[in-house]
Amino acid sequence: MTNSRPGLPFRRVESSFGFSLKVIVRSTLVALSLLVAVAVQGQTPSTTDTPEPPQVVAAGLAGLENDRGRGGASTGNMTYHNGAVQRAQKVYTIFWNPTATPFPSSYQATINQFVQDLNGSSYYAIASQYSDTTGNIGTAVSYGGTWLDTTNAIPNNPPTTTDIFNEMNRAKTANGWTSDSNSLFQVFTPSGYGTTTDYCGYHVLNNPAYGLILYPSNHTSGTCFPGGTYPNSNVIDAAINTFAHEILEAVTDPLGGGWYYLDYAGEIADLCNFTFGTRGSDGSNATLNGRKYLIQQEWSNASSGCVMSYAAQAAPTVTTGSASSIAKTTATLSGTVNPKGSSSTLYFDYGTSNSSGGYGRFGSSDATA
Repeated sequence: MTNSRPGLPFRRVESSFGFSLKVIVRSTLVALSLLVAVAVQGQTPSTTDTPEPPQVVAAGLAGLENDRGRGGASTGNMTYHNGAVQRAQKVYTIFWNPTATPFPSSYQATINQFVQDLNGSSYYAIASQYSDTTGNIGTAVSYGGTWLDTTNAIPNNPPTTTDIFNEMNRAKTANGWTSDSNSLFQVFTPSGYGTTTDYCGYHVLNNPAYGLILYPSNHTSGTCFPGGTYPNSNVIDAAINTFAHEILEAVTDPLGGGWYYLDYAGEIADLCNFTFGTRGSDGSNATLNGRKYLIQQEWSNASSGCVMSYAAQAAPTVTTGSASSIAKTTATLSGTVNPKGSSSTLYFDYGTSNSSGGYGRFGSSDATA
């Protein structure tokens, strides 16, 4: 079935080995089987689908301007689903290429540089507006390291999640890497793998998070290339675009209980899949640490739309001084506050004990600095 306007199919697939996938695809081809529930433009996911792990969500094999991660369905602000986010994300790259054809020049280096350039950027800060029960996602992302594996064969085409999981563990062993709930291991495969699939990459809902980025190509059902001019190269920029999609989704929804709109087809990158906004004459739409990239927009609840940047708001700081001139009915209280650009209300709580509810309040005022 083909849409009259190229759209984005989104699917869920229950894996037989208990892990959950997050997939980025763009395609006009739609398929339905016992394990796959597809939502295309103008349609909704099958009612037999339950938005619980393990499952695959597909979004974006080469979408067009205004194509969204819900296949043209409605979009809206994401909501929190009482699970974890990655508040201090660390990203590792694994380039798995046992074939005779090496990755192109600068492919690995530019992808690895992208992770480092994300750190502290206004693009990555889009995620900082989201939180879990322990606090907001930080604006810093760490580059954990990289590994090129030219020895171990890729058992399947495309590799299964078991294949990717095993490769992640080989990389950890070979490099002495450790992992925790903030880790993301992204595996990149060489040319010729996954060309009949309807996805460009995915992340697995797992601790630690891991996933797959296929070597960008034209698939039987679409393409992973954004099109137009590229600031680096077509394959490098297409891979980085998919990588950005998965990094932002893993940090906001690593286990399936984080942030999304309605279901897993509405994660932060799905809602803006292959939406790039304004591009320069060189094809780029982002400059990170002085380097040009072409990366999709991400969903901002603060803007209720797709954005390329977010100004993370620093929390006000308060220091309370000691009380002085204490008398029977009066005392002098002191303190300082730095609102850090926020509109803040200042007040003192006072009372005869520290027990909850035993305070009075006075001195309310507004301040912005």
